[in-house]
Amino acid sequence: ARTAAERGRMEGEGEALGLLLGLADDLLTGTPARRPGLAGLRAGLDQVEAVLATRAAAPTPTPVPVRGAVVSTAATTPLPVTPGSAGPGTDARPGATRGAFVGRAHELAELAAALARAHRRGTVALVVGPSGSGKTRLARELLARQPAATQVLAARCFPLDRVRFNAVDAIVDALADGALGALPALAQAAAATLSRLFPALTEPLGVSAREQAEVGHAVEPFELRARGFQALRELLTALARRAPLVLSIDDVHWADADSVALLQALLEPAQRAPLLLLATAWPEALAEAGALAPLAGVLTPDDLRLELGGLGPDDTATLVAALAGERDPARAARVFASSGGNPFLVAELSRGAEPDLDAALARRIEPCGALGWALAEIVAVAGAPLPVDVGAASRSDLLAEPDFGAGSRSDPLGDAEVGT
Repeated sequence: ARTAAERGRMEGEGEALGLLLGLADDLLTGTPARRPGLAGLRAGLDQVEAVLATRAAAPTPTPVPVRGAVVSTAATTPLPVTPGSAGPGTDARPGATRGAFVGRAHELAELAAALARAHRRGTVALVVGPSGSGKTRLARELLARQPAATQVLAARCFPLDRVRFNAVDAIVDALADGALGALPALAQAAAATLSRLFPALTEPLGVSAREQAEVGHAVEPFELRARGFQALRELLTALARRAPLVLSIDDVHWADADSVALLQALLEPAQRAPLLLLATAWPEALAEAGALAPLAGVLTPDDLRLELGGLGPDDTATLVAALAGERDPARAARVFASSGGNPFLVAELSRGAEPDLDAALARRIEPCGALGWALAEIVAVAGAPLPVDVGAASRSDLLAEPDFGAGSRSDPLGDAEVGT
């Protein structure tokens, strides 16, 4: 399990790298309307630099218990006007626009219906959309509107995670810390197996070191994992009998292979716990060759896959007015035309003197200098996550070019690694 400081560092890196990958995804999409243009790419790189600088300077947020999960104060601070579907929203990511929820009434109603079904039979709600479409904000808005008795266990995946079962690591830690009270009793063998898979649960489940060691010696690793998955299902089922239970996993497209296998086992229709799995993801992750393809295979007709597009013209106008402090129909129309209703882009364009996407991106990337521009082009052309070593090698190649030689231009990114 990660410490609070490690989570803070991972969150900063995840925010920065997630922005880079989101820009690459949107720029190279096959749907022209989704492409933000060169200006949007420039803006993103500036945000990346700002996020990394902010994270380096700011202290780690103090963890506080919120509705059954332990999250940081950065994610729970009350916020004023936000895009109803916007990735900005209460999201602590860079460029987040804080405030009221705008639009998405139909989507909220569908999610609320899925949550109502979940207490009778386990249900999956996948909120799917491109970067900036407001997946995280929509999920948080749903949870914020639930009764206080609703049990919520929240987690978020990061692109640089090296923790096994990263999609549920924070959930397991919250259970171990007593976020939902004392854990239900499990059979001795099930408790020992589960503690072997997730050592943080050893003490809360009352498992002795001898019991844990015995189960490790008696069972083959593959069988141990299968039994551990079953034991976790039993634990979650018992918790769900107390009160409605939601597992909320943000950016599940970054889940590791162990997490995907675990979620696939938990979501087998015949054995599901009566809970709601609420997850946000990029659409390509659920494609046939995507990282989450195994999850798509266990979805049922009662499960919900909610596709988020841009805000409509009216909601865009409402958001622009909220951000600008006044209604300007002509400006709102220009913002909508440039952004396609993508809430993140709407927020970005609402800040400038003129809602010009190219100009907004240029303002963001310009401080990164020539190297920043060149790296942005590399990330955009890649069209997919770049391993850190590839990004670092590209940076080295650029610095070897005459235009980037010593004494010609500064390297604004220093030793930063770009492209994962």
